Amino acid sequence: MNWQLLFTIAALNLVIWLLHLLAQNADENRGKIQKRNTLISRSGGKKFLYLQDFLIHVWGSLIFLPLIAYAFFGFSVNGLEWIIFGIIFIVAVYMKIREGTGPKHKPDWAFPKGKEISYGGILHIIYTSAYVSAFGLCIIKTFNLELTGLSLLAAIIGAVGWGFLWFSDNAKGRYKKIEKTK
Repeated sequence: MNWQLLFTIAALNLVIWLLHLLAQNADENRGKIQKRNTLISRSGGKKFLYLQDFLIHVWGSLIFLPLIAYAFFGFSVNGLEWIIFGIIFIVAVYMKIREGTGPKHKPDWAFPKGKEISYGGILHIIYTSAYVSAFGLCIIKTFNLELTGLSLLAAIIGAVGWGFLWFSDNAKGRYKKIEKTK
């Protein structure tokens, strides 16, 4: 295992995650997002959540996504694979925006209301879409038998851990759709 690569990825990832917090703070200071844990109007008592209120955005981003990046940076990518990466990225961006701006999305730090996306949300869309694309190529490289050993193990642990946290956040209602009340 290339520990230097893993620690470099983890450090860069931490910087990007801290940029998420700075953007969230700027959004709050400019009044672009509600205060943390305040009630969302016409939501039936749901609270407005910030980045740090989601297990996936804290532990998933700081522990499990760097493992996926480690696997991704452990292999070479050719021209066609970069095109596939780009296609996955565009689809992931579209899906994230579509879900976050949908009529039943519970407002949060990234998608504060209606069709609005916060600055933190824009950064987060790019961040998560890049990781989804990297994981997509990890899957392709696994089937091509180009991702093996500890890099494959890192990708599996990263994906399973991230997925577990996503399901945990869902079980706690953090992504629950809302039926707007009058």
